[in-house]
Amino acid sequence: NATDKLKREIQFLLNASGKSAEFEADEYIGLMGLSTVLFALIMFCIVNPFTMGWMAWIALLLLLPIGFRLPRIYLAHLIKKRQKNIEFELPYVIDLLSLAIESGLDLTGGIAKVVEKSRNTDIIVEFKMFLADIKVGKSMEEALADMAERVKVLSFFSFVSSLIQAQRLGADIGPTLRAQAEQMRYQRMILAEERVNKLPVKLLIPLVFFIFPSITVLLIGPAMIQI
Repeated sequence: NATDKLKREIQFLLNASGKSAEFEADEYIGLMGLSTVLFALIMFCIVNPFTMGWMAWIALLLLLPIGFRLPRIYLAHLIKKRQKNIEFELPYVIDLLSLAIESGLDLTGGIAKVVEKSRNTDIIVEFKMFLADIKVGKSMEEALADMAERVKVLSFFSFVSSLIQAQRLGADIGPTLRAQAEQMRYQRMILAEERVNKLPVKLLIPLVFFIFPSITVLLIGPAMIQI
């Protein structure tokens, strides 16, 4: 039903944002209800329907869903921030994982070694959840697929797909991971060059509306005063 669907959706958002250890789905739904009440009180003080009439009541009712969605918007912001962090850390973690695997460890042991030797970043938290899924009895492919579904980053999905394919074919994972890390660094360099090329266009608006008028005043102002 609708309640179970909402619980599953909130639990997925909590897992994807890294907040599953702090909140249960029921607790966060309660927090969403509290946010709705507080938002309604704030809007009631601003709009004051007793003095503004029935239009204010309608506006207040239409704005209530915003209060209910504010905690979900916050989770969406955390998810995007977490995705950026994971995408930034992924090439370095892949290098560590390839070194661990080439030293003789299997995939699970290599991930456990990387988790043991790394600080608690977003991608390490995902690896911890992966290891926890393995301990409770999930298969390797299922745990990897769940991890990719939580992260929802294209480069991370490619990383997981290569691991699954290597597990199925029995191929050597170490060289595959090293090549994939190099490819991710190359893609990041291309994205950085694109951002640098877009900077002159973005700087045009502040130059035209803020810098050039100030320079014009400084150059022409004294002459105008003398005239």
